[in-house]
Amino acid sequence: MEIPSTPKVVVVTGAISDSFMRDDLRLIHRFADATTLELDKTGPRGGGVFRRVARGLLNFARYAYRLLRSDVRVVVFWFASTNYAPAMAAIAKLLRVKVMVITGGKDAVYVPDIDWGDMKSGWHRFTFGVLMRMSDAVLPFSDSAKRLITEHYRPKHMRTVYPSVDADYFLPSSGARKRRAVTCCYQYSSDNIVQKGLDLFVAAAEQLPDVEFVLVGDGVDDAARRLTADAPKNVTVLPRIPGRAGYRDVLAESSAYVQLSAHEGFGVSVAEAMACGSVPVVSDRFSLPEVVGGAGHVVPYGNVDDAVRAIRSAVYTPDGAGAAARDRVAQLFSREVRARALREEFVGLIPELASQPLRIELGCGSTGVAGAIGVDMRQTVQTSAVCDVRHSCFKSGIADEVYSFCVLEHLDDPYELMDEVVRILKPGGRAYLRVPNIGTFSSHLDTTHRFLADLRIWRGVMEGYFESVTVVPEGTKYRDNRLLTTINSVLVKGLHFYELTQGWTFVCERKRAVPAKSYLGWWQESEPDR
Repeated sequence: MEIPSTPKVVVVTGAISDSFMRDDLRLIHRFADATTLELDKTGPRGGGVFRRVARGLLNFARYAYRLLRSDVRVVVFWFASTNYAPAMAAIAKLLRVKVMVITGGKDAVYVPDIDWGDMKSGWHRFTFGVLMRMSDAVLPFSDSAKRLITEHYRPKHMRTVYPSVDADYFLPSSGARKRRAVTCCYQYSSDNIVQKGLDLFVAAAEQLPDVEFVLVGDGVDDAARRLTADAPKNVTVLPRIPGRAGYRDVLAESSAYVQLSAHEGFGVSVAEAMACGSVPVVSDRFSLPEVVGGAGHVVPYGNVDDAVRAIRSAVYTPDGAGAAARDRVAQLFSREVRARALREEFVGLIPELASQPLRIELGCGSTGVAGAIGVDMRQTVQTSAVCDVRHSCFKSGIADEVYSFCVLEHLDDPYELMDEVVRILKPGGRAYLRVPNIGTFSSHLDTTHRFLADLRIWRGVMEGYFESVTVVPEGTKYRDNRLLTTINSVLVKGLHFYELTQGWTFVCERKRAVPAKSYLGWWQESEPDR
C-alpha cells in the first residue's frame, strides 16, 4: 500500500525573492505538490552571449525534464516575463499541461509619464499577448491590473486574486505609536526612485520638520545616494531590515505608512502596514486606491502639498485610528481569502481537487506532506496551524487522512499523539504513521528521541487503536556495504523481513471504538491506589 500522492505543480519565476511569493507556495502546498524552478539560480549571472545562451538552454532543459518525468498538471508563471514564459508555456501546451499566469506588475504595464514598464516594447506586447492566449488561467494582483490587461488582450479566463498578508503576524504595537511616517523600498536606484515615489516622500519631509520620516531600503547607485544625501535632517535612512520581525516592528511603531508611487501592481508593504494598524497615505495611481479603500488617505500623484496635509493628518491621528485599515486587510487580503481563491482556480484546472480528502499532518516540520494542513509547535514554511500536536485545534472526526511522520518517537508517551490521531480522524478515515527502526543511525543520532521500539512493539501500539494495520517498509538498514545492501534489499522486498528496514510507515484503517494500550513500559504505569 502506497502513500497517496497529490497533483504536481511547478512554479516558474526568476527568483522567489518576496514574502508574498513564499506565501503562495505554502498555500498551494495545502492541496498540491508544488515545486519551484528559479531560473536566475542557474549558473552565474552576466557574462557574454555564449554564457547567456547556455544558461537559457539549461533552464529549458531542466524545465522540460521536470514536466516529462514528474507528471506535472499545472505550470504557474509568477510574472509574465517574455524572456522565457511564452516559450515555456508552449512546451507545457504540447505536453498537455495547464498554464496559469500570476501577473500585474512591471510585466503588464507601461507608464508613459515616467517612461517605466515592460509594455513599452512592441516585442514584449506581442509575446505577452501570445502568453495570454495560451494561458488557461490569468490571475492579476488587482482589478487595476486586470483592466489594463483587458484593454488589449482577452484571456480565456481571468480573475483578480489579491496577494495575501499574514495578519496573524503583522499586528499593531502594544505601545504608543511614534509620530513617524515610513516607506519601504528594499532596493532603490535610478530605475525606481520616481516609480516608488521616493522623491515625493523626501519632498514632503521638507515641509514637515516636526515629523520623523523613515526610508527603509538599500540605495544601490549614485542616484540613490544623492537622494539620501540631499534629504532633510528629519529623514532617517535605514538599510534593508533582515528578517520579518524587525520590519514588522518598524511598521507597527509608525503612525503612517506612505506610498506615493507612480505605479504599484498591488502594494504588499502598504497592506502589511495596514495590518499593523498604520494609517496609509498613498497616491491615486493604479492599484493603490484599491488597496486602501476608505481606510486611509489617497492623494493626487505628484501633489506634494496634498501629500503633506494627508501625512500630517495620519501622523497626528489618535492611536487606534488604524483599526479600519487592519479590518480591511483581514477581510480582503488575508491568507485564507487567497487560499480559497487559489484552490478554486486550481480546481478549475485539476477537477479531481474538488473531491480531495481533508488531510492533516501532525508535526509537519519544514517539509510537510503535499496537500495536507500542516500542524507543528513551531512556525515553519509548511505550518498552517501552530499548536501542540497532542492537543490540536481541530474538531473531532473531521479528517479523511491523518499523517504523522517521525513524531511518535519524540514523545515520552506516544499514546498522547495516538489519542489525538483517532480523535480528529473520521470513522472511515486512514492514518499514516512513520517511525524509525530502533537499530539504525536515524534513531540514535537524534538526541531528542524518547520512545524507541522495535517493529513488534510499534505494530502492537497501532493495532490497539486500529483494526487494520499495514506495514510499509522505508529504506534499508544497511547502506554502506554494497553486498549487505543487496542482501538487505532482497530480504526486505522478496521475503518481507521488515525488521531490516530504516523505518516503517504504518497505514492504519478502521479506528477502534475503544482504543487499547497494548504496550506499557513500567514508567507509563499508573501509581496504585493506596
